[in-house]
Amino acid sequence: MKHKILIISAKNNYVRGKLFTESIKKKYSLSFVQYSGNFFLKNFKLFSILFLKYDLIFICWPLWSSIFIIKLINLFKKKPIIYDAFTLSHEDYLDNYKTQNFIFKKFYEFIDKFVLISCDGLITDTEQHKNKILEIVKNKTKTDVIEVCQKNYKVFNKINKNSKLNILHAGANRRCHDIPKMVNLINELPKEIKQKIIFKIVTDDYFNNYKNLIKNLNCNKYIQIINHLKFNQYLKIIKNCDLCLGTFGKSDKSNNIISNFIVTSLNFGKVVVTSDTRAAKYYLNNNKGVILLKNPQNLNFKKFLMKYLISISFRKSLNGKSKKIFNENFRALENLKKLDKIIRNYLE
Repeated sequence: MKHKILIISAKNNYVRGKLFTESIKKKYSLSFVQYSGNFFLKNFKLFSILFLKYDLIFICWPLWSSIFIIKLINLFKKKPIIYDAFTLSHEDYLDNYKTQNFIFKKFYEFIDKFVLISCDGLITDTEQHKNKILEIVKNKTKTDVIEVCQKNYKVFNKINKNSKLNILHAGANRRCHDIPKMVNLINELPKEIKQKIIFKIVTDDYFNNYKNLIKNLNCNKYIQIINHLKFNQYLKIIKNCDLCLGTFGKSDKSNNIISNFIVTSLNFGKVVVTSDTRAAKYYLNNNKGVILLKNPQNLNFKKFLMKYLISISFRKSLNGKSKKIFNENFRALENLKKLDKIIRNYLE
């Protein structure tokens, strides 16, 4: 008889969660509670757990506000809880607000500590983020890493001599990605380079802020911003770009993560330019297809871009090389084997 796993998720379109559930549905009997709606409705939905039969709870979205209720209800059933802690509440708070309130910061740090200690098993997405969590929980045996994994896509690199260089970034968090820094970096390029490029930004956070920044800098001709894309459109725009800009922020979160956008770019074999964060140096280093920047403004980004524009042979020497990093670290098959092993350990 199959073990029963209760999946709690806030987003039915969340790629990581979907991949997790797809990988385990053949081995286990799954039931779902969708954490959505207004604050009272989504928390009320959680009480349906009382009437469900399960052997394990798997929370595959950071639902810190729900853990209190889930933990309370689960006291009666005493089943293990596994939590996908790929981001922390205080990280998101620091990432999305320009000015931080000391009391709120401490409140979110307390929330994180409660959540991480309350769950029986923890999963995160990089070794660096695991180290961050271990500063809080001090328990290596309950914390595992499953990298940002994806299904395999074919490498796609098409060089058009006469078309503009298509540069792309996709991301949301304010300080983690630092889109204004990218906009200024592109805007400060010499005119002869700007005439040969188009920089596209895909984001649904702070969209109007970035739109106004582009308007105020009068750089609409070579910088475009797109509010939202469906997943297939998102894959298509990455597939058809030439160069991807990763994360340029300076925060705990940007130091410890490899974004989904970077992994998808590697999956298609795109050239990726990103900051040399702790996670980037660990996962992306020593590869021709990835350019790690210590300081985007001071590093000779202009010379790199000029050479990339002019020299077809230079572009060919870089294009497709990043796929090797994807194959080594982010393939779904290898990473999802870890998930099955983790679940079995808690069910035995």
